[in-house]
Amino acid sequence: MDLSLSRAAKSNQLPTTACEPSVNSSSALRQKGELSEGSPRELATGLWALLHGLAQLQIAGYLREPRTIEGEAGMNKLLTLALGTLRPKAVGSDISQ
Repeated sequence: MDLSLSRAAKSNQLPTTACEPSVNSSSALRQKGELSEGSPRELATGLWALLHGLAQLQIAGYLREPRTIEGEAGMNKLLTLALGTLRPKAVGSDISQ
């Protein structure tokens, strides 16, 4: 079996970096007004860090009842809240609602 990267390296369809799909998605979401201002690479890095942080806390057992969240529904609520911090804040809105 040939495991060389020569064929993959020649393909124009592959991303140039591992984070390129996230950067492209961040750019598209920012253009639609779904993400706060910032460079697409910075937004993608922030999203990556946020998701990996939540995953690591869950794996380590820090996101368990009664300490922080209640089961799967609690994780969905926490993820929604965390991702919501990346959205643009509307004038006059209150994030604590």
